[in-house]
Amino acid sequence: MGGFPALQTFLRGFRARAQQEGGACFYFDCGDVFQGTPVVDHHRGACMIGLLNEVGAAGAALGNHEFDYGLDRLGTLSEEAQYPLICANIVWKSSGRRPEFLVPMHMFKAGDIDIAVIGILTPETMNITSPRNVEAIEILDPLPIVNALALQAREAGARFVILLSHCGLEGDIAMTDNMFGVDLILGGHSHSPMDAPLFRGPGRIPIVHPGANLTHVNEIIIDIAPGMEPASLTFRQVPLYLEEWPEDPHVKAMVASFETGIADLKRVLGTAAIELNRGVIGGDSPQGSWVADAMREVASADFAFINFGGLRRPIFEGTITEEDLFQLQPFDNAIDVLQMTGSQVIDLVERSLSPNFLPIDEGARNVTIRLFRLDGTGLRREIEGYGYLLPSNLKVTFDPERPAMSRIVTITDGAGAPLDLTREYRVALNSYMSEGGDGFTHLMKHTKRQATGIQVRDAVIRKTERDGGIPTKPDPRMFNLKLKVAPYQEAPPP
Repeated sequence: MGGFPALQTFLRGFRARAQQEGGACFYFDCGDVFQGTPVVDHHRGACMIGLLNEVGAAGAALGNHEFDYGLDRLGTLSEEAQYPLICANIVWKSSGRRPEFLVPMHMFKAGDIDIAVIGILTPETMNITSPRNVEAIEILDPLPIVNALALQAREAGARFVILLSHCGLEGDIAMTDNMFGVDLILGGHSHSPMDAPLFRGPGRIPIVHPGANLTHVNEIIIDIAPGMEPASLTFRQVPLYLEEWPEDPHVKAMVASFETGIADLKRVLGTAAIELNRGVIGGDSPQGSWVADAMREVASADFAFINFGGLRRPIFEGTITEEDLFQLQPFDNAIDVLQMTGSQVIDLVERSLSPNFLPIDEGARNVTIRLFRLDGTGLRREIEGYGYLLPSNLKVTFDPERPAMSRIVTITDGAGAPLDLTREYRVALNSYMSEGGDGFTHLMKHTKRQATGIQVRDAVIRKTERDGGIPTKPDPRMFNLKLKVAPYQEAPPP
């Protein structure tokens, strides 16, 4: 949220430039404006709608986190938005109709030129969002809908078609093989900062992603010549450095007003002697291990698991405040304890390891280096299907090239003892997973359970206070035989 004052300064200059050159300026958001920080959670998303209104957003796609406060809340907030919420592939299960607060496509005017903007959301939202928040809707396969709407837009006179996609970079790339009529994909979801467009598919459709947390904005200049000549694009990723884009005083005051009432979150809880981040999906995660340890300890459980996607912010070396841990765990997930046999625990881990593993490409490598200063080679897990689980008091060695559901090579408890397949263990999970989220729908039917009522966030706060911070890095627990991760070392200058 703190990037909006600088964004307003950038947009003011860009709009003036566009007007001087006889053009038009449109600012679009690709989703996930809700959740992730204490202030957004405190206002249940309303502050983000207010800020997007203030900077003059032209339109926004929906992200999976737009459902974090439920459909009723999303519908209410949509009435406050002064821009269209654009999403074409969501329907009510009861009627098959699109929710009334969404539009599938919106036509914008740039002088006498019509520009069509289509919005889509990844169907994976049904697995990565709390089931109770999406139980009334269905998210359809976006590709045939996009192709049909692009054709409809062309028939209506659109000269240029933009797709706002919250399907992630890999999802966007996959769709381009069979996508027609789209001139530009503006993407979100995978937090993939890009310093140049990717051109993919038979039509060489440019794909651009801005990253996350409004640290950058993508500037795209589209030059549409008269007649039927194809448009040309100029792309620039703009870091919102305050030295270059001084904060707009009015928007800065808005942000400050939204932050009123959460000052107690500045309370210092301890000191981190090391940095903890979530690492590479499909590998070990010191941060995940630490959070899972906090869950296991507070619940007096034998084992605990946290999902990779539930780790939202690194913990940096130095002072730890309550706000830091809120940003690490912004969700109001409580800890549930399930009685599970050793066989059921192994099945749970195998499900977590069952999605596809792919080689780390240059784009994924660069993202990991930029975000976490880690360099990885080998096979990482795709973000699809089941969530990737990170354990406490378990050590798992696995081979991702083995067939799905038989990838575990060894699994022991923290002391090195094998699991007893018939013994019942106390297993701590967050309520999001125990209620069927992240693909683990089979857990919804698990009857032997206890709701502790303790939020995961409160568990990590207690652990931090008790330990005086984070004195050491947890021992490794997840051993991927086909992945190597090490701290990134910059090449020495020539």
